[in-house]
Formats: sequence, C-alpha cells, structure tokens
Amino acid sequence: MSRLWEVTADIPPTDKWVFPDGLLDRWPWGEETPHLHLPRVLKADLSYPILVCGGVIVDGNHRLVKSVASGERLWVREMKEMPSPDFHLESEIDKRSHSYTLMDMVDLLRGVRENPFLLLSLYGEFDIS
Repeated sequence: MSRLWEVTADIPPTDKWVFPDGLLDRWPWGEETPHLHLPRVLKADLSYPILVCGGVIVDGNHRLVKSVASGERLWVREMKEMPSPDFHLESEIDKRSHSYTLMDMVDLLRGVRENPFLLLSLYGEFDIS
C-alpha cells in the first residue's frame, strides 16, 4: 500500500465524495468471519483518507465502515487512474461468493457500540473508545 500513498500524496483529500449507488450493499467484505475485523475497524484512524479509483475503494474499507457507523467525517483521495501494480498475487478467493457486505460490517459495528458486552464474548476484553 505504501506505493499507493506515494502516488496519491499530491491529491488533496476531500470530504465531499459521493458514494456510488449501492456501494454499501453491493461491495463484498470478502470474509466469512467479519467479526474478526472489528478490532481493526474500531482502531481505524479517520484522519487518514480512504483511496478511491473509479468508484472502487482501493484502500480504507475499515475506515469507511467506522465512518459510516459512527457518523464521523470521512476523507477521500480519488485517483483518476490506477497505477500499475508492483506485483500480482494469485488468490483463490472469489469475493462474489461471500455473503457479507460493507453494510453488514457497519451494522455489526453499530451493534457493538450499542452493546459493548458483545466484544467481551468475542475477544475477552477490548476497548471500544
């Protein structure tokens, strides 16, 4: 990811980005165990913008989920074109086969914020502040 941050360093962040229609309901989370991402979502630093290209989130799903669930401001850097990758990873994961979406993650986080004891059952102890 560091190369993407280098490429986007000169793009000013904005908080005026408009979510593409259906983004939260259609964008697959890609995990069958979304609760395992709760610590990363809760610790996501919203002072860093998400990176977007062509309406696709390139970096920042955890920050997006936290922002939508909490109502906090989300900063976005939108690239006009995707830089060529440094390398390719082969993956057998087909994101379309997963049933969880970004909105499922938002709902999960909202539920945890409303009832922090859910975290105790998942992790033993965890600070949601």
